[in-house]
Amino acid sequence: MTEHHQKANDPESKSETVRRHDRRRGQWRTLAHSLYRRRRRGNRRGQDLGRNSYVDWHEPWLLALSMAIIALCVADAFLTLDILERGGEELNPIMRWFLEHDSQAFIVAKLTMTATCLAFVIAHKRFRLWSKITGYQILWSIFFAYVGLITYQIGLLST
Repeated sequence: MTEHHQKANDPESKSETVRRHDRRRGQWRTLAHSLYRRRRRGNRRGQDLGRNSYVDWHEPWLLALSMAIIALCVADAFLTLDILERGGEELNPIMRWFLEHDSQAFIVAKLTMTATCLAFVIAHKRFRLWSKITGYQILWSIFFAYVGLITYQIGLLST
């Protein structure tokens, strides 16, 4: 056997080569690559179906749904301020605390909390809560809850 073949069959020689060219070490390159070449749209293997998994590609309609939820959140914030000016009361104790300090702090806190929760749910959209409820269902529930809340607030203001 030649020296090259001996090195190729030597386990220590292989581990040095692997360490020298470890694809996991180029974190910035990997991140930049994943921003433009998204590959993970679902589970990788057939036996992984039904398991919780993260993906790096999201459906375009999720962006539209998220933006609609943020828009409804903004509408809720301004309708709430209008209702409060007319003598209404904020029932949420966390939001009440922000309102007691400043209405701008209230709006920023409301949007920040909503956007953070949306990002979390979207990141976990393929996970199941209690083995039944998916992130997709949670997102649609948030959307329809906001639609109901806005409808209720408009009804309050029209009386």
